[in-house]
Amino acid sequence: MCAVYDSVDQAYFTRECYTVTNSSGVYTSRDLLGTYDGQCPYFSNCALSAIGVCDKTDYAFSFVGRVGRVLAVDSATSTVNVTFNDGRTSYTFQSSDVKLESYLSMYEV
Repeated sequence: MCAVYDSVDQAYFTRECYTVTNSSGVYTSRDLLGTYDGQCPYFSNCALSAIGVCDKTDYAFSFVGRVGRVLAVDSATSTVNVTFNDGRTSYTFQSSDVKLESYLSMYEV
């Protein structure tokens, strides 16, 4: 998901990121600032460089160290849906990537 700032409402909203397209061997989208060597294997709106890092004009994002709230657990697929903004959006993680902080009753990725 991508965050979009609405200057009229003065608030951020989320929307699905634009799909990464291939133009003459260069991958990019309207949401990416840089160009990349390929598309991520799991998301159509994610791009990868040959060395596995972001282009210097784009910014890497990670959920590591962030605290979220679990919305659903699917034991059949070993996945967990977690929200970091009180349920406005949720992200699916493998159960092995989520850690229960039992003393706070919170989950941390």
